[in-house]
Amino acid sequence: MTQPSILLEIDQGVALLTLNRPDNLNSFNVEMHERMRDAILERDRDLAGDINPMLARHGESSEARQYSGRAVDKGWECPFRDPRLEEK
Repeated sequence: MTQPSILLEIDQGVALLTLNRPDNLNSFNVEMHERMRDAILERDRDLAGDINPMLARHGESSEARQYSGRAVDKGWECPFRDPRLEEK
């Protein structure tokens, strides 16, 4: 049986991810990236009940598009205000 390339421990609410490829000097590969990503998403679900939409796979499904530049109607106004620009 092969050892997992990433080990996950949770102690008092803190997750510890350990790279476990000593024969390869713990070099990071695609499998490790996917395992680490899965562990982070699982932990996010456990803590918040759902994953942060910004952690969705970009190119497949992501909320990032709402934060990127895009064409808008002339009447569009930014929903956020910079308080430094507000009249006092």
